[in-house]
Amino acid sequence: MLSTNLSKSYFENFAVSNSNLKSTIFDDSDFNMIELSHSNFASSVITNSSLKNVELNDVDFSYTNFSKTKLASIDFTKCTVNHLLLYVEDLRGR
Repeated sequence: MLSTNLSKSYFENFAVSNSNLKSTIFDDSDFNMIELSHSNFASSVITNSSLKNVELNDVDFSYTNFSKTKLASIDFTKCTVNHLLLYVEDLRGR
């Protein structure tokens, strides 16, 4: 599913594993109760989006754009997160 546009989508209560979603666009999307593992989201666009109750394990977010997406409650410790595009205020809680 490389370079797919999934803008303005709503994702709830599902898991993605062993998937390649590189360069996928998730602009203005909502993610709730999602588990992502062993997947590639590198160079994706996850902007103006809502991330709630998201579990991450071995996900590559290299060069991903998270602009205007609140990340304060997201645990990226088990992920690859280099060269991100984001705003400092997106790292703060509301």
